[in-house]
Amino acid sequence: MDMRLIINTGSTSKKYALFRDDVCVLTARFEMVGTGCAVTYTRPEHADIHEEITERVYTDSLKAVFEKSCAFGLVCAWEDIAAIGVRVVAPGTQFTKHQVIDDAYLEALAYMRSFAPLHVTPVLREIKIARDTVSSVPLYAVSDSAFHTTIPEKLWRYSIAYADAETYDIRRFGYHGISMSSVIHTLPAICEGMLPARVIVCHLGGGASITAVHKGMSLDTSMGFSPVSGLHMNTRTGDIDADALAYLAERKGMTFEEVRRYVQREGGLKGVTEGTSDMRDVLEAYTAGSERCALALDMYTTRIKQYIGGYIALLGGLDTLVLTATAAERNPLFRALILKDLEHLGITLDTMKNQVLGDGATGFINKDAGAVGVAVVPTDEMAEMNRHISRMQG
Repeated sequence: MDMRLIINTGSTSKKYALFRDDVCVLTARFEMVGTGCAVTYTRPEHADIHEEITERVYTDSLKAVFEKSCAFGLVCAWEDIAAIGVRVVAPGTQFTKHQVIDDAYLEALAYMRSFAPLHVTPVLREIKIARDTVSSVPLYAVSDSAFHTTIPEKLWRYSIAYADAETYDIRRFGYHGISMSSVIHTLPAICEGMLPARVIVCHLGGGASITAVHKGMSLDTSMGFSPVSGLHMNTRTGDIDADALAYLAERKGMTFEEVRRYVQREGGLKGVTEGTSDMRDVLEAYTAGSERCALALDMYTTRIKQYIGGYIALLGGLDTLVLTATAAERNPLFRALILKDLEHLGITLDTMKNQVLGDGATGFINKDAGAVGVAVVPTDEMAEMNRHISRMQG
């Protein structure tokens, strides 16, 4: 039996999963919570273990996960693990396929660090730690963009000089593909064994994107060249007029690197509220009457609705709308705000169903009479990554 360790370093969390063939025997979720850090370990048929941890333990999380795996009797040594897989989020055609990680791949990935620092920097750190710790275990990169390679050229190509686009590999790559693939893998189980033909998936977590899926394949997605584009997010601006950004940079005397940091770390919910980036905190302040948080939420949910409407036009209708990732999975209020006033599109919310559907649960929250199914489907990127690595191992 193969043991595989899966690593998923997001912009606001780090997740690990240990699989015995296709069965997950341990997960660990490390999160930045306010000014502190925490980890939750989960095993089948055992109570969760939740620990407040130091920033140093968060940084050395791979070591902590291995030590817990040993303490639980799941492994005895690093060599018990047959493969390690990591989620890779980076612009570039080279990163749109799943592949073995070698020196050339690492060099290319390091070059793209400045264009996706929230993702590339932590994954490079994890890869280095893994290579230094156990060089004998093969490392696999699972592309977060591979799912979107089916998008037609008319939708992925930017309207810049054709030669520049080709020379510098500038195009819309899309991200959250592993999450999309996971949701599409899950949908038939809750849709009477059939995959709906026209699906829109809203991945709403620390990062956020929306994807139109036609017959199981990506047709278009909101993120483009980098994960900072599309919807605005917890700290990312999303789409912004290039001239407005150039004007701002000139007035503030910002370097290119400072501009990149600004759109990646100072925008989104954090920018509009002037400091509040966690959706849970924004919703709490909104409920308490914060006008700024109300504005931030209104901006966010309105943009989501704009994408939903546009993708319905692109798909020629809609069978199922899916809400996934932490913000959508955890918050009935957030879901209600997204779905408000969409009845003219056949999207209707059953308030009771929405309210009782808890965190981690899968289910439909639309009214029975609604023309469109509205499903909350927890994404399982770890299981999806494990499936990809299993295929690569042969």
